[in-house]
Amino acid sequence: MRRSIFLLALLAVFSLMLQGCDLAKSLPVNSPTTTGTADNAQPKEPVATVIPELTSTPTLLPTSTPDPWAGFFSATEQVKIDEGKSWSYKGPNLGISIKKVYYEDCKSVFFIAHIYSRDPSLLGCAMIDTKKGRQVAFPQDFARKFQAIYAQNGNYFADPVNKDRGPDVRNGIVYKTKIGKDFMMFLPDGQFKVWDATRDKVTLDSLLAQNIKQIYGFGPILVENGAVRDGLSKHKLSPRNPRNAFGMVEPGHYVGILVDGRKPGVSIGVNLQRLAEEFVTQGCVSAYNLDGGQSTAMVFMGNQINNHKNESAFSGQRRIPDMLTFGTSELVKKK
Repeated sequence: MRRSIFLLALLAVFSLMLQGCDLAKSLPVNSPTTTGTADNAQPKEPVATVIPELTSTPTLLPTSTPDPWAGFFSATEQVKIDEGKSWSYKGPNLGISIKKVYYEDCKSVFFIAHIYSRDPSLLGCAMIDTKKGRQVAFPQDFARKFQAIYAQNGNYFADPVNKDRGPDVRNGIVYKTKIGKDFMMFLPDGQFKVWDATRDKVTLDSLLAQNIKQIYGFGPILVENGAVRDGLSKHKLSPRNPRNAFGMVEPGHYVGILVDGRKPGVSIGVNLQRLAEEFVTQGCVSAYNLDGGQSTAMVFMGNQINNHKNESAFSGQRRIPDMLTFGTSELVKKK
């Protein structure tokens, strides 16, 4: 009896051992990487492998360079006048800004015009007598006849006193072949240049071969390569007077300056040195002196904005043979 019970117990133990082996076989077996020594090795958690998504590299589109002159133009013509202070015009290809400024240091009134032109052909010369250039008229009448948006007097080349100043070419027509000491000219691409003929020799034929259609001889050169020319204080035209001159900041961006003078207590005029310094202040790399005195005239939209009333030497505007002009408009009252 006891032997039978012993055998049953032994069979039960053996059955339990067999069940444990089967359970061990059914469990999943991993092969974790262990760290440490063989006695204290611990399994690591499995590390998931991340596969990055493939993305295309974006194509960068080129950005356009902003137009630094954009604010000076308009799709339609716009005229703004603050009488006696400022005058402005905006069109598709021409922008003009004029300011009247009084400078205490020289006790004089300046009319400073900044001209922005996208089209070199907008520059011209208004003349009544296109054959000999001798017929004269008042500046305002000139501007209205040709409906010029902006006009500034030139060098009065018809005056016999100016016979040694030249050459003079207007709208491609040669009026004076004489090569003087210096002159200013406009190239077809809008470049404005001053030329010292005593230093750099040139012929009129070589200039005309470059299709240069506007040349003014008077002088002297005020600014060259961004600097005031030496010796202006010793020039025979240096003493204070009403002034008229023209310069360039860059091709297409020009500066015209007129200075009232001979008006005690109002505006006494400036010498050449002070005139040249103002062009540099306005950012010009070159500038040239033109006919001054009673000839000085700046006309905007058909109306002269300076005057010669109450001048001590002579009173009244002088008639002139031509005017340097920019643009035309039907908004200008035609004479």
